[in-house]
Amino acid sequence: MRTSIKLWTSTLVTLMIAQPIDALPVNFVQQANLVLSLSGEGGEGGEAGTQPSSYKLLLSPEASLSYSAKAVQARYVALAYENYQHAQKAAAALDLAIIRLTSKPSKPHLNEARIAWRQARSAYLPTEVYRYFDSPIDDSDGPEPRINAWPLNEAVIEALHQRTGARTDLIGASNQPMTAEIILARDQIADEADVTTGFHAIEFLLWGEDTRADGPGNRSSAAFLAVDAKTGNAIKIRRSQYLRVLSKLLLADLTALTQAWDAEVAASYAQKFTSYDQFEALGRMLRGLASLSVEELASERLTVALDSGAQEDETSCFSDQTHLEFADGVRGIQAVWLGQSAAGLLANPGLGPHPDSLAMLIRGLDVGAANNVSAALLNAQNAAAAIDAPFDQTLLTAANAPERARAEALAAALNKVGQALQKAGRAAGVLVSVPGV
Repeated sequence: MRTSIKLWTSTLVTLMIAQPIDALPVNFVQQANLVLSLSGEGGEGGEAGTQPSSYKLLLSPEASLSYSAKAVQARYVALAYENYQHAQKAAAALDLAIIRLTSKPSKPHLNEARIAWRQARSAYLPTEVYRYFDSPIDDSDGPEPRINAWPLNEAVIEALHQRTGARTDLIGASNQPMTAEIILARDQIADEADVTTGFHAIEFLLWGEDTRADGPGNRSSAAFLAVDAKTGNAIKIRRSQYLRVLSKLLLADLTALTQAWDAEVAASYAQKFTSYDQFEALGRMLRGLASLSVEELASERLTVALDSGAQEDETSCFSDQTHLEFADGVRGIQAVWLGQSAAGLLANPGLGPHPDSLAMLIRGLDVGAANNVSAALLNAQNAAAAIDAPFDQTLLTAANAPERARAEALAAALNKVGQALQKAGRAAGVLVSVPGV
């Protein structure tokens, strides 16, 4: 289906237009040029960047779009709740594992905590599709920077190599109590890399620095003492205390996000999203998918790291889990497109589209556009599965190395997913914007 659309007059968002300029209506091109000339830059370092005040497009008088997306909207909200609930439960399991480790440190308890971290991370990553549209995760008060900020300057948490002088790192500053308030007060204050909370701070505490080419960090369970120990190395006790506080903060944030997407909670964001005009809702859905694919996965997590060659620019550099995280991100995009839960898709990768899915809605409007998205996602899934492990060794390879070529192929595949989603949006009368591209 072809239709003409008018661009909303936001001056905040840079637009990536997949279609040739001469194929667009004249009024569309004029307004797009105005926005492009006035727009700000997108975010960097994993941030979502600036966001428009409205995602609804006004249809031109000659346009004819008669469809209802309300069922798709309702399914999207229900699955957002289910996916955040899954992440919350995984974070609760991580919290219990950390309680065991910090109550009675041992090698088995440390291994259990590491496994729980990996599972919590894998459960959280598919929820990143709910970013980039002023949703609870990344609105002005959203917890995204507390949950997922990176890269991480380890010295703010623990100055491992400082042997003399008064220590100011959080673990070494023994004159300060280890409280959530003090930890949060230091979070990303002087520099955005001064991260003190979230998945990667927990990862650093569980694995330690990764100085090996053949594996992740190798912190010993002997680096911890019970949080309530009366005697012993104070640094080890504070390390355990810090880990337990971080786990509680992460669980609290994911619990709040789960509640925000619960349609049964009065005045929740889920109820707000359900009440949106369908064009407003579809604009947010598709923007989240395209921005995660292009801006975050392809650009921030792949291209930036490949260009710098620095281990610090990979997301999970302490545990060497980065190669798996690309697949989790793609799975999150696929899940929303198919109208399936991320956990369900992990258990059964062959799941087809739900009747109330974006895939089926777009298919009813433009079969070719829907097929393009599905094909692009399959290509991205295969490319993500081909990434070499550990990813930090790929960053050290030469420009023509096969490992690097596979990573670059994934970046290209993710950009094509974004382009295909833009065309799908046009079929529904929605413009999909991708900042910073």
